Amino acid sequence: MQDQAPCTDYQETKGLIYFARMLDKIRLNAADKLAPEYFCGVEDPTFFDARCTRFLGVDYDELARRTLEGGSDEEILEWCFANGRRPGEEKLPSGMPSSPSADGGMKPALT
Repeated sequence: MQDQAPCTDYQETKGLIYFARMLDKIRLNAADKLAPEYFCGVEDPTFFDARCTRFLGVDYDELARRTLEGGSDEEILEWCFANGRRPGEEKLPSGMPSSPSADGGMKPALT
């Protein structure tokens, strides 16, 4: 068995960053291939998996089960929208573009 790193957290799924990475970690973890330095799950509410599932309004364990049933990232995101919430355009302070900060919050993007 060779440990693998998940895809980049900046890969977009229907405009949502990080979602593909979370699904990649679920799949790798289930196959016992997730490198040990990567966290998978929602035990710590400050980690991105927990933040992403709260944002989408879905239970992490249910999302993991759905992910392992198969399907594309886009199909699984649609499942999240149907079983949780479909976020609308989020208003950013001062209309500035943003990117995730190291602590999971948002910071103004550098241009």
